[in-house]
This record gives sequence, C-alpha cells and structure tokens, in this order.
Amino acid sequence: MNRNELMRKLAPNSFGVEVGVLDGEFSDVILKCNPRKLLLVDAWLHFEEGYADPANVNQGCQDERYRSVVSRFANHHRVTISRSLS
Repeated sequence: MNRNELMRKLAPNSFGVEVGVLDGEFSDVILKCNPRKLLLVDAWLHFEEGYADPANVNQGCQDERYRSVVSRFANHHRVTISRSLS
C-alpha cells in the first residue's frame, strides 16, 4: 500500500503517529485527513559511520529541521512533537 492509499483509509477523528518526520511535508498530508491527534516522532539526530541515508545530514541541519517542524506546527493544537528515537 502506498501513502495515497493509506490516506484514503485513514478515518477522520482518528489518532495517528508519523515516525520519521524529516521536515514535516507528509505530516501536512496526514493533517488533511482530520485526525483527532497526530504524534510526530523523529530524533532529528545525525548518526555517525555506517548509516547510509540521504536524510542523515550534520547535526546543525538536523537541529534546523527540528526547529522548522516545531514552527510549522506551532498553531496546530492536534499535533504533538516528540524528539526521540522510534
């Protein structure tokens, strides 16, 4: 099932969790499905050697992503942000 199919199955007024938020773009898509609550979980943490992922940028960039997501969803009462490992 791809993301679009998943969004069609998400019931309004449900509870959702997005693990691996990055910059929050898909979080906006989830919010359009009108969940009651949405928990966003991401460490926004740079992992050292052996972790090959294009999203694994330096810690300064990770901190900026986190601040950007906090700002992006500051006025969304349905959103809770958890800066932690999944």
